Amino acid sequence: MTIKELWAKLMGVVTVPDEKKAEFEALQASADKAFTPQPSPAPTPGNGSDIEAIVARAVAAAVEPLKADNAALATALKEEADARKQATQALLDKQKADQAAKIDATLKEAIDAGKIPALAEDQKGLWKGLLEKDFDGAKKAIDALPVVKSNAQQQQQQQQQQQKSSSSEQAEDPGAALRANAASAFANN
Repeated sequence: MTIKELWAKLMGVVTVPDEKKAEFEALQASADKAFTPQPSPAPTPGNGSDIEAIVARAVAAAVEPLKADNAALATALKEEADARKQATQALLDKQKADQAAKIDATLKEAIDAGKIPALAEDQKGLWKGLLEKDFDGAKKAIDALPVVKSNAQQQQQQQQQQQKSSSSEQAEDPGAALRANAASAFANN
């Protein structure tokens, strides 16, 4: 708040008697004159204009180390960003390699279990693509697949079933073996 504002407030609150108004206005004028800022004299070559040059040199001297520190920090920040980028890329590469190994192991396991035919390259490629897109869903689908038997496995299983049924028939009827041998011989001729 300036003196004038304070004086105006004071005048709004205080009532000055008429005989004192002239004295009061003179007091106000002298207060205005006393508190009005006076313009500073123009600098002359010997009266302190050198101060500006001194301040400018001091500021420049203080700024130079800050510029050097700033450059060092920028370099350190760039190195840190590069290191983080490399670490992130290494983690991504490792994750991809682990995923590929996991997919290959799952495919081998499915082939060994007889769920995917070993010689069907197109099916292996299809399952590999599905495992890459949605590993968990494709793994569940593979686990739900029935065991696929090759022709040799099917023939071997049929022979084993025939042998079991022949053995059980022979145990029940001793003449059944003779009839089976005769039917076999008759079929071959």
